[in-house]
Amino acid sequence: MLWQLANELLSAFSLEDPKMHDIFLNASEITSIGFSKLFTCYDNSIPRLIDIQKQDVYQKVSRNTIGRRKHDVGVHKLSENQSKEMRKQRINRNLTVDQVEDNTTEQQEGLATEHKRQYRITKDNEKEILENLFKSKSDSFPQDEAIEVLRQLQDSSKDWNMQRVRNYWNNHHKRK
Repeated sequence: MLWQLANELLSAFSLEDPKMHDIFLNASEITSIGFSKLFTCYDNSIPRLIDIQKQDVYQKVSRNTIGRRKHDVGVHKLSENQSKEMRKQRINRNLTVDQVEDNTTEQQEGLATEHKRQYRITKDNEKEILENLFKSKSDSFPQDEAIEVLRQLQDSSKDWNMQRVRNYWNNHHKRK
């Protein structure tokens, strides 16, 4: 795994424009200042490494642990990047399904950034429209009917999107 990373970095820095390599696509520190910090971090760390060697290995100097975790370069965890990617994929998946109208995508982007729980009351006329979802006796979500129901719901109210229709169906369909 470490050699794989080393090979990836070697191939990235051997490119004419290293910013275009897959490793650096999501990094916000890809600037001239960020690159200069990256290229000089080892040279700047050598005196500190020599001090640690004198303290811990040779034990010639009393141990000083202050500043050992100092970083000149931004540190990112793989799990952070993966969770960001998962969030983007989830939003993109919802957006591709919700391309019935432009306002639907705007609502999805707003919902993706907000984390507050929204309680909505379904009106009687909306319930009548939503009953069309339950005409088929299938246990799976009726995607084609849902698109038509969504169009009808958006004619009466702009609060509806595909995710809300799906949630309504999940909460109200009868399981066998």
